[in-house]
Amino acid sequence: MVKKNPQETQQAEKAEAYWSRFSPGVEYDDTRSQILSRLAEELDEDSGFQGAFFEKALSLGQTIPLWFFAELSKRVQTKAAQKGIKKTLYLLKQKGVELISPLVPFQGKPAAILRPLDVLPPVGYLTDFDGLRNQMVGLSFSHPVQGRILVFALIGADGLDSFTVFEAGKSRAREIVNDLESQSGQHFWEAEVGHVAYLLKEAHDRNSNLSGEEEEFFSGMMRFFEGKGLVGQIPVIRSIWGEESPEQPLSPDAGILSRIPEVFFLLPEEQTLDAYRGLVTEVRSGLLILNDAQLRDRLRSIVEKAVREIYPREKRDWIRRYLEEAAYLRGLKGQKEEGEILYRWAGTFVPQSKSDSEPENPLLFWLMETILLFEEGEPVQSAEKEEKRSSGGIILPSWVGSGEDRS
Repeated sequence: MVKKNPQETQQAEKAEAYWSRFSPGVEYDDTRSQILSRLAEELDEDSGFQGAFFEKALSLGQTIPLWFFAELSKRVQTKAAQKGIKKTLYLLKQKGVELISPLVPFQGKPAAILRPLDVLPPVGYLTDFDGLRNQMVGLSFSHPVQGRILVFALIGADGLDSFTVFEAGKSRAREIVNDLESQSGQHFWEAEVGHVAYLLKEAHDRNSNLSGEEEEFFSGMMRFFEGKGLVGQIPVIRSIWGEESPEQPLSPDAGILSRIPEVFFLLPEEQTLDAYRGLVTEVRSGLLILNDAQLRDRLRSIVEKAVREIYPREKRDWIRRYLEEAAYLRGLKGQKEEGEILYRWAGTFVPQSKSDSEPENPLLFWLMETILLFEEGEPVQSAEKEEKRSSGGIILPSWVGSGEDRS
């Protein structure tokens, strides 16, 4: 037995994949018409694949649909492919297999030969972020062999966590999306395909937990999308609202920020916060008597310490991207005001310098100040913030204090 080289093996596998779409008794329909159109292009372009495809046909014999070669002949353009069809029909006839000849008019359903292969354009999907800052993303696109392909992935803060592929006809594709919405409790918002592809590539480059087989499919899919120019080059939100960072420092508006859950999803797990809460308790209940200014300075230093240690410089770019994506989702849902607020705050994380003296980010300071100091008293207030705070303090959503499962 002659061992095939990798290219021959790949061509044989591709031939197997195409023939699997034409099982015995399968009827001619629009889906088979589309597959035949793509198959004809492959046969015209690749002589090696031609040989593998027609060789496989000889072993299938009676299982080939009667109409197959008659319809395929209408689509191939090269003499070599036409010759391959005629030769294969002749050899099959010698084996006692009679199929409809290309020379005999076929009286079945008319072939939709002018209909483009990708009847349905690619579609992108995004869900909201959950409390763990995870997001599901999806792509739906046509494939020459499998029909409609749906890909869904879970993106976490660390990168690409999981990857699932579905094969479905166009009528079933929407049902799969609906099923996933029911199972996950998340709505899949339709988004720009190029941006979803960008998110997948970005997450994969950051880190990937995919298996070897999943990696192979992922690489092939990205090559397919890149070849069609369907992978964005920058986050789409920057194209919509520009890439300028705020000219003036933003001041947190507690009344607005406390109503945007995505801001509080930046909080770490409770165990991490407890360490800093302990320091706050020591200052407030310690034996050392402090005046108001000294107390305020001590508490502020604890908040600054928490911000530095929980959100080191290397995490800042990811925070910017998270806020940008949260802003884009708000825009998809028609919540433009919240989207613009999140996007403006994302701009405060654009690196200004590598200096250790870079000013502390006001959003992170407000977040730590709120969560560390409010539970035991009024948040520490600088003179410039004092008039913006109400005498009753900030009212947080009920779920903010429960972060045991956050990472």
